[in-house]
Amino acid sequence: MAVLVMTCPSAFLASVAGTALLQAEILADCDIPEDPYWKEYLEQWSASGNEMPYPLLLKQSSWDHPGIEKDRVSVESDRSMSII
Repeated sequence: MAVLVMTCPSAFLASVAGTALLQAEILADCDIPEDPYWKEYLEQWSASGNEMPYPLLLKQSSWDHPGIEKDRVSVESDRSMSII
C-alpha cells in the first residue's frame, strides 16, 4: 500500500476522504486503530506547501490542483528566465 500511495498521493487522499464517513459507519462497533497512512500522507501533502482543505476534498483532481499550479508557475518562470 505504501508504494502505491507514494506514486499517487492525491488518489489516496481523495479515496480516503471520500469514504471516511462510510468507513466510520461500517466500523463504528469495531476496535481498530486509525489508518496510519492517512495521517502520514496528509501531513506530507500539507508540509509540501499545500493548504489543508476543509472540508476535505473528495475528487482527486482537487488534490492535484495545488501541485499542478506550482509546476505551471515553475515552468513559466523557467521559460521567462531562458528568454533573458
